Amino acid sequence: MTHYFINNLLLAKDLSDEQYSDIPSPRFELHVHVLYKTVQAGSILGMVVFGPLVGLVRGRSWTAVKAAALKGGRIGAMIGVPMGPLMTEMTLSKAKATPESIFDRCYRIRHNIGQVRTDRFCTIGSVVGTGVGVALGAGAFNGFVVGVVGSTLSAGVYNNFINPPPKKSKEKEEEETEDKQ
Repeated sequence: MTHYFINNLLLAKDLSDEQYSDIPSPRFELHVHVLYKTVQAGSILGMVVFGPLVGLVRGRSWTAVKAAALKGGRIGAMIGVPMGPLMTEMTLSKAKATPESIFDRCYRIRHNIGQVRTDRFCTIGSVVGTGVGVALGAGAFNGFVVGVVGSTLSAGVYNNFINPPPKKSKEKEEEETEDKQ
């Protein structure tokens, strides 16, 4: 991982193609990306789907739903942390991925503005959420989970409705396909 990765992820800097291509540890960078996704998915599923359902069935009150949603988000995030590397390695070994294919995947992730925005929102949201959780006395991990869920859902709305990434034209897609062959 290089400072170009950090510049792209956190600072939204425009990078040259050469800078995008500077990926000294593509396998590690892919692990980081999948870790983001598994923590996001686990937190959202736990806090928005499973936690509230459990709270509704068990407690049948708004307080029980809120408490179970927060607990579900924490459990989902904790499940997401070990699942990221496991899923990455299982997928890479099943696909018999080469170093070149892993590099190509990282390169494409860096160019995918929707993915980069989502990861950027998640990073900033988790840091802010952790700080707010500590400041309000709710706990750092609770704040982290709320920050991850809120920022990831916000990124989804932003990417799909407010400022969608530019679509590729058919001609550009055909050129990229020809370049690969």
